[in-house]
Amino acid sequence: MKINTVTYLAPYITLVAGIIVAYLTYKNQLRLKSFEIFLKRREEVLTDIEKEIKKLQEISLELDSNGEKTNLKKFLKGYFHDSLVLYQKMRGANFHEIFVENYWLISNEMIGKGEITEEEFKSWIGRLLNMLSAIYGIGHVKINSEIEILTFPWHLRVFRRGKVSYENFKMKRQNKKMERQSKNEQVG
Repeated sequence: MKINTVTYLAPYITLVAGIIVAYLTYKNQLRLKSFEIFLKRREEVLTDIEKEIKKLQEISLELDSNGEKTNLKKFLKGYFHDSLVLYQKMRGANFHEIFVENYWLISNEMIGKGEITEEEFKSWIGRLLNMLSAIYGIGHVKINSEIEILTFPWHLRVFRRGKVSYENFKMKRQNKKMERQSKNEQVG
């Protein structure tokens, strides 16, 4: 009686394949769970940035009005602490490092400066607003790109980017063609 090796090895091959599939499933679930935690943290930081932008806009409006400046007083009491906390949160969320460092430098400009004019203060608030708005936008872009990386396989991402690049190329070519036509019409 001859024993077929395939039938003899089949249970072991099935067992090894099951272990490999279970391990890969576990790694994928772990990756997804860590991404969910990271995404939640980034969303919290974006919410904090929104609050800071709103607060700075209210202060900017108070500076333009002649009324009582309650938000300005609150801001001046704790702006260094609030800026430090927001700076550390943005660094922890891995937002664009250069923008985050620039935000920190701008927020520290007024430390030890002494008396400043209202125009200098308005300019400083405007720079803080611009930097926070840029960081907010970049934060959303990074989240979207990471979601795309997680949800689309690499070949579809390459195809989509190629398609977008080709559309941009066609648009630039069309714009150049229209510029030449308008120059010819002006000459002719």
